Amino acid sequence: MDIASKVTDGDHITPRRVSAGFYLLSARNIANGRLLLDDVDYIDEEELLRIRKRCDPDADDLLISCSGTIGNACLVPQGLRCTLVRSAALIKFQRKRCDPKFMEWLFRATPMQRQMQVAASVSIQGNILQGAIRRLRLCLPDDITEQEQVARHLTTAEDLSA
Repeated sequence: MDIASKVTDGDHITPRRVSAGFYLLSARNIANGRLLLDDVDYIDEEELLRIRKRCDPDADDLLISCSGTIGNACLVPQGLRCTLVRSAALIKFQRKRCDPKFMEWLFRATPMQRQMQVAASVSIQGNILQGAIRRLRLCLPDDITEQEQVARHLTTAEDLSA
């Protein structure tokens, strides 16, 4: 079952950075279940529009760290206008087939983490490339209502342990 309408990574050309503007996210900004925005780069609107032609994260799309620390996953929060550099990947799921929060939990789970580690090319710094992300094997309920229920229970359990 093809559940993603898009799998890509961030810009492969070094973007022109500015001191304030739009978020340019990298692997260091992606933690499991949340974005870390205390150490972030910025780009101007011209760079944002150029990069978003290829990599256009929107609310509830999944971000994955794919260079250095491999496999951290979180959803793009509502209202965040951003794009990515090459060390981060983007998955846009077909919303009629997948609940975004369930997919985040699935990618954070140990079996998926193991798959990503195995799929990562090994060099001085490990990387998982777009093709390897597309080939990951997923096990998910066909019923989106069931996905939503599972995600809600896992989120509640995580909130209780915080």
